[in-house]
Amino acid sequence: MVRIQKSLFTLLISGLGLLSSCKDDGRLSCPCNSRLYTKSHYGLGSYKIGMQDSHDPVNHCGFSYLDNHKGGIGDTLEEIGCNGDSVFFYWAYDSLDFVEVKTGWEGKTDTGLKIGDPLATFLELYPKAMQRKTFFSNTQANLWVSGHLKVNIDSEGNVDAMQVQSLDYDKFPENESLFADGVQPWQDEDSTF
Repeated sequence: MVRIQKSLFTLLISGLGLLSSCKDDGRLSCPCNSRLYTKSHYGLGSYKIGMQDSHDPVNHCGFSYLDNHKGGIGDTLEEIGCNGDSVFFYWAYDSLDFVEVKTGWEGKTDTGLKIGDPLATFLELYPKAMQRKTFFSNTQANLWVSGHLKVNIDSEGNVDAMQVQSLDYDKFPENESLFADGVQPWQDEDSTF
């Protein structure tokens, strides 16, 4: 029994050594099928809102820079990639400002919401969600928010895009219009953000 415990202890310690050596290169995991965190630790997989700029998606995960935005003084860092460019990272002032995912992303949120789920599923998972106006039209859009999550519902009533950012929409005045921050040239024409 003592020998088995000692062997398990040795295996555990050596396993921890392997884990730490994997992290020593400073790389983050590729985000294509990562979990989108909407309730805490906001972000996509190991990419957390507020973290310092990272070029790992471009250098190690097959992403590209959107419109040659490679970061630096006076320039945002914008990276796009995964399954038909379904993941978008927006970095400003040396930190991750928001993450967007759209049709083609195969992951899910920490509550289980996926691209393609109906509005009813979103409302079940986020019961305090509110439909919001957009800044440009000042009319109700297919834009819903809950906490740090913004969701677009397509014309068929399904989730087609999600964004997580540092802004807590629950603290944003209900009758105020939201900026359509995140309107990107890579998105579909009928997408709100």
